[in-house]
Amino acid sequence: DADASVKLYLAADDTVLYMAADITDNYFHVGDGNWWEQDALELFIGLFNKRGARQGGFTRGASPYYKLVFKGDTTWKEMGASAGLGKSGDGNYFNSGEVGSPDAIIEFKIRFDALAAIDGDSVFKPVKGMRIPIEPVWHDNDGAGAWEGNIVMSKNNNDNAWQTPATWSHTFIGNQDGDVLSTEDKNLIASTFSLKENYPNPFNPTTTIEYSIGIAGPTRLMVYDVLGREVVKLVDEYRPIGSHKVVWNANNMPSGIYFYRLETSSFIRTQKMILMK
Repeated sequence: DADASVKLYLAADDTVLYMAADITDNYFHVGDGNWWEQDALELFIGLFNKRGARQGGFTRGASPYYKLVFKGDTTWKEMGASAGLGKSGDGNYFNSGEVGSPDAIIEFKIRFDALAAIDGDSVFKPVKGMRIPIEPVWHDNDGAGAWEGNIVMSKNNNDNAWQTPATWSHTFIGNQDGDVLSTEDKNLIASTFSLKENYPNPFNPTTTIEYSIGIAGPTRLMVYDVLGREVVKLVDEYRPIGSHKVVWNANNMPSGIYFYRLETSSFIRTQKMILMK
């Protein structure tokens, strides 16, 4: 879709989900009729901590999936029970898009308990480091059958995010600005994660370990002895995208060979270092 672009922003506190979208399009089309015959934003989101393999079907209860639709002055929920969520200007939803305008700003907020109550789902409690299924879709239709395409996040989404969450992307809950959603592109992951050789090596008693994170999320950097016993936990927390480094002071450790291991949800790498006193 050459004439449209979307920037999506998501945030949450303990009780509320916030969304904002900055949309540029050559022509904004809204009106009566089916939403898929107009310009509309879909937000597919799972409000639970998703780990493990991709899931083929939608669930409710403790692992609920939602589809939110934003079209003109109206927003509503699909998947499970359908329900209206607001009108533009009501304090919870705003859409500046007008027929013929070249762009739109969409803003939305909803309490987690209000969203959960529609289907009797568990109320989501966000915790830093959670892995959240998500897939935004901008449906670009300029009217009179002029469908120009969809802007999606996941390379696996062939206009079928509404059929299975196996095509969705994901993101991590954190407290960093500018974290990006993951397309789970394995080529991208391989080129942006790294665990470098520590320096100096051999060392006494301190050494620096540098590593890069390609997808923000929970990260562990551990040191083990030659018997595989954990010696020290250098990192065990949410880390944002980018380059990082940590200094290990092994003043209380005996000379010998040690291994340091970087673990994320998408990358594992081990390196060797030598402490020589």
